Order: sequence, then C-alpha cells, then structure tokens
Amino acid sequence: AGKVFVLPKEGTANGKIVIDGSWEGDRLEEPLTLLIEDGVVIGTSGGEESEEITRVMDEARSRVRTSLIERVGTIAEFGFGMNPRSRISGNQLEDQVVRGSAYIAIGDNSALGGTASVGFQLRGVMNKPSIELEDVDLVVDGKITARKR
Repeated sequence: AGKVFVLPKEGTANGKIVIDGSWEGDRLEEPLTLLIEDGVVIGTSGGEESEEITRVMDEARSRVRTSLIERVGTIAEFGFGMNPRSRISGNQLEDQVVRGSAYIAIGDNSALGGTASVGFQLRGVMNKPSIELEDVDLVVDGKITARKR
C-alpha cells in the first residue's frame, strides 16, 4: 500500500527521466538519466547504474524472440508514492511509496497486461519530481497538483 501506478500506453512516452532517489533498492550517489522515445529507453547516462542497465538490456535482447527485441527497454510501470511516513532509504519497496516521489519500471510489463514479455524489470525512484502529462502538471517539485497550465 502507499502508491498508485499505471501501465503506460505502450509506444507513447517520450522525454527524459532523471532518477535521483534510488535504483533497484540502492541509494544513488549521482543522478541517473533515462532517455525515452516511443515508450522505450533508448539511452542512459550517470554512474555505474547506467552501465548496468545497458548490460541487462543487451543480455535480454540476446535471449528474447526477435519480435520482442525492440521492446526490451519498455516503460513498464509509472507510479506515485503516497505514504507521508516513508523516506528514501534504499529499500525498494519503501522507496517507491514515499509521498511526493515517483517511480518508473522498465522491462517486462506482461503482469499488467502489456506485450513486453522480456523477462526482467528494473525500478528507479525520483525525489520530488515535476511530472507533466500533455498540458497538465500532475506533480510539481514533489507536490501533487494535477492542474491544467
């Protein structure tokens, strides 16, 4: 309990996501940036985690069916933390429920009804993000607003 999340519509997410809280349950020393195009991670930068993501995705591409290779870096989940008592601690389960945070999962989305059955999922948490959806600011500096600009 303590989070709301969605399976993003496949092929639609575009932009840059900066993970500055934790990645796979480890607190980050430096921010990790994911470049997203048409719902898939196409590039990463920032620390050892960037290299690990590339390694995991390359390994997955080598073992999935040809039809799934392009879906390996799919944005699988996107969620918001809602628990005011939680803090970023490096515990993945707690980190993704911190009120004012957001998290993203990349990889397999089949458990939520998606088509990217790629055999892995990686998660990262953003501290106090600003998130917009079309013309609506959903979160500004970690404050849930959901107001049209």
